[in-house]
Amino acid sequence: DSMLLHEILKYESLELVIGLELDQQVTRGAFKHFGAGSQPHFDNEKVQWWYGDAAKTMLMLPKEYYGSFDIVLVDLSETVMSLLVTDGLDILTALSLLLKQEGIFIKNEMYFEQLSEIFQHTIQIHYLDVPLICNQAMSLGSKSVDFLKTKLTDHKVETMFEPVKELDHDFVLVHDSRTNHSAFQ
Repeated sequence: DSMLLHEILKYESLELVIGLELDQQVTRGAFKHFGAGSQPHFDNEKVQWWYGDAAKTMLMLPKEYYGSFDIVLVDLSETVMSLLVTDGLDILTALSLLLKQEGIFIKNEMYFEQLSEIFQHTIQIHYLDVPLICNQAMSLGSKSVDFLKTKLTDHKVETMFEPVKELDHDFVLVHDSRTNHSAFQ
């Protein structure tokens, strides 16, 4: 945990990062065992940590947070992903409400089907040779960003991993893609 935070804070245009975590032991433990690249940045005014049950925390976030984020990155366990925030509102859908219209939702692992029920545009990519786990699947969703037609932007930020500079015409990383027209008319 907090390694993503370390990378995200490199972007100068960043205004706010919210971390939802079960308790401080997780963030402090990651820092203890993984070092500086996973520090929780408690001293950074752009970083807010919300500790406790993620489903309950979603109900406590300020109303102005909803519809205001460019990116929502989700790394929750399968157990938490099954929780409801309210009757009829699961945690995945609740987290998607934090996004701006043109925002991008990213969930590690294989959530293509679930995200395609929430978002108009959904894609699932696979990275091979990721350190420690050999490969990684990520599912992305957006209300308005068509991932297959949008040009990538190089933000000129040095990151831990080599960024994808461009997707070639074969879409090597793309495993699945869906544009869901009917559900959003």
